[in-house]
Amino acid sequence: MLCLGILYRNNEITAMKSCGISMNQLAYPFLLVCLLCSLLSFSIDQKIVPHASEVVNRIWELQIEKKPAESFYLNEKIWFRGSNSIYNIQVYQKDKKVFEGVTIYFLDKDFNLVKRLDAKRAQWVDGKWLFHNGLIQIKDPDGSFRTTRFSVELIDLPEKPSDLEHVIKNSEEMTVAEISNYINKIKTEGYNATRYEVDLHAKIAFPLVSVILGRIGISMALGKGNKGGLAGGIGISIAFSFFYWVFFGFSVSMGYSGLLPPFLAAWLANITFGLFGAYLFMNIPQ
Repeated sequence: MLCLGILYRNNEITAMKSCGISMNQLAYPFLLVCLLCSLLSFSIDQKIVPHASEVVNRIWELQIEKKPAESFYLNEKIWFRGSNSIYNIQVYQKDKKVFEGVTIYFLDKDFNLVKRLDAKRAQWVDGKWLFHNGLIQIKDPDGSFRTTRFSVELIDLPEKPSDLEHVIKNSEEMTVAEISNYINKIKTEGYNATRYEVDLHAKIAFPLVSVILGRIGISMALGKGNKGGLAGGIGISIAFSFFYWVFFGFSVSMGYSGLLPPFLAAWLANITFGLFGAYLFMNIPQ
């Protein structure tokens, strides 16, 4: 909008029109630059951001918050060393504080296995862990294991969700291919992958913001002529960027909560602003 505003102010747009250059032809170089920006943004998100985010998060958690380093993430599974136990978790839904596919190995002071707990689901409720559909195996003095099955069991453990959260690999630390493989794995195992599906589509949709908002800016600049001035162009650009960011965040949040399908949640902002930009683009005076 700034560039085209300057062209309008210097009557260069009028000169281009008199030479037979249409406004669509004038817009194409700008759209090409917007597309290149989108491709660059996507490339950075795939090549640089995952590793950089992982390093930053680990520095913050281990050096600033002083969380234990005995935990790690391996093969799309979460391993965590507790005070007298080792946790193995398949999937963690952070917003609901729910773990799925949980196995806990309880150890004595000599690191011998004395009890094992397996559960399909675990949820943090009123300061305790509520386990669903599992079994507990307790080692007897003769070395054999006693097995007890349960549908719901409330167990008091020293570890809290906040102790385990720092070992979860966030979507920002994974590429599109890694998230896609992770989604296929946890869905095959029967777990809910909604949050990761939303993040997968969002990683593809968000870089297109350059093209979406670029077309709106080009269309408004070429459509309004030199009205509003450069200050007005700056204000409009900031406003549309802010509205897009809020709209995108809101729709993604609705996807996390299950109110919108993952694909629609990630792409709704692009669809809405894209249609508005297409309408403006088609009505540019030639």
